[in-house]
Amino acid sequence: MKNELFHHPYAYTILTLGLIVHGGFFYLAWPQRSYQQLAIISLVVFYLLWGVITHTKSAHINSKVILEYASISLLAGVVLLLLTF
Repeated sequence: MKNELFHHPYAYTILTLGLIVHGGFFYLAWPQRSYQQLAIISLVVFYLLWGVITHTKSAHINSKVILEYASISLLAGVVLLLLTF
């Protein structure tokens, strides 16, 4: 993991900033659950796109990578959405 951070610093900076921004949107949207749900959906889409774009640029993209990012982002999104119901 440390090696990946050094080889792709901009990608992980974008990921970190994106997670912070989405977390901030989620926090600021309280107590409006519908806005929190939009922030969660936006986070799921962001993480999926970040993973696909990052692996495409590093030429390590395949269907397993896409499926992994889709499943992890959906799992996290469902768990977070359950918090808002």
